[in-house]
Amino acid sequence: MQPFYQGQLDVFCALYAVLNALQLTHGLGMGQARRIFTETLEDIARDASLLHVTLHNETDYAWLVEQVLTRYGLCLDAPFPMTATRPFSSPTTPTPRLLWGTLCGWLAGGPRRTAVFRFHRYLPFRGDPLIRHWSTVRELENDTLVLHDSSHEPNAVFSIHRDGFGTTRESMSDGRLLLIEAPTVWLLEGR
Repeated sequence: MQPFYQGQLDVFCALYAVLNALQLTHGLGMGQARRIFTETLEDIARDASLLHVTLHNETDYAWLVEQVLTRYGLCLDAPFPMTATRPFSSPTTPTPRLLWGTLCGWLAGGPRRTAVFRFHRYLPFRGDPLIRHWSTVRELENDTLVLHDSSHEPNAVFSIHRDGFGTTRESMSDGRLLLIEAPTVWLLEGR
């Protein structure tokens, strides 16, 4: 199953992450994904200030992930019913080990499970992240999360090793160049 790919010029990786999650949990097809994509853009366009921050990449898109998950998976008459939890929505940031254990335990619990989250990719010895990106987990393979990612770029992140990420700037190092934003983690399961 090929993920839906994000265009090189758009800033909708969060929306693609949700579409790819729905593909994994419900077998979402291309036509259904197009419809959700279009309806979501129409919703955003109704609010000029929201459209501005979206098109200019001046947001973290967490609201967009929640909006699309709610509309298409979590509301009473959702076309793709699912359960969803945000295990790290409190202000306390988990350790990388706790986040990893949570993801592994969730993914091991059934076939229609996935996770969606935002990460930052850093370069060694640099202050700001090179990339801010939303992605979807396809599977756990040994000590690696294999991503079902929207990026089509050859140097994109397609997997995350257990020891290859942090959850705070202080936990980053030359060997840990990815920071997973724990509050953005959504654990999803198709019903």
